[in-house]
Amino acid sequence: PRLMITGPFGGGLGAFVNLHKIRAMVFVCAGVGVTPVASMMDLFSSDSRRSVHVVWSFRSLALFEYSRRHFAKLPDANCHFHFTSKDQPTAPEFGAQIKVGRPALPKILEDVRQTAEEQGMMDIGVFVCGPNAMTVDVLRTTKEINNLAGQRSYFHVHSESFQM
Repeated sequence: PRLMITGPFGGGLGAFVNLHKIRAMVFVCAGVGVTPVASMMDLFSSDSRRSVHVVWSFRSLALFEYSRRHFAKLPDANCHFHFTSKDQPTAPEFGAQIKVGRPALPKILEDVRQTAEEQGMMDIGVFVCGPNAMTVDVLRTTKEINNLAGQRSYFHVHSESFQM
């Protein structure tokens, strides 16, 4: 038996043509979609001129424990970690950073937009890696926010996908 896996597809951060202009970044991922996000954290979290946020939904606490070290340099307020398994862990298994259930993407993205505007960051990059439904949700939400009257900032969205 053979297993064929292809991907990732999308071109990575190179898809953001003017990456040097994007000082606010939001990484939205689910499950193992955290892999490309984790690989970029050193680059972004060490740049004090950038505001970096991570929204990560996961079902495996073991994956979270293994991967969370990549986000250690980010302020807790910029880390939105969401445990989405039907099997609810007991309280001691949770760190203060983990919330139960799906993230409230409209609120998180609107908060990021507002903070970015206050800091003069008008171009906000959004990197998405996860299931199609999540990507569609991010695209819909950013489009709605971008279309609001009076917005000075703009979300630039790029998505990656893995196929098996």
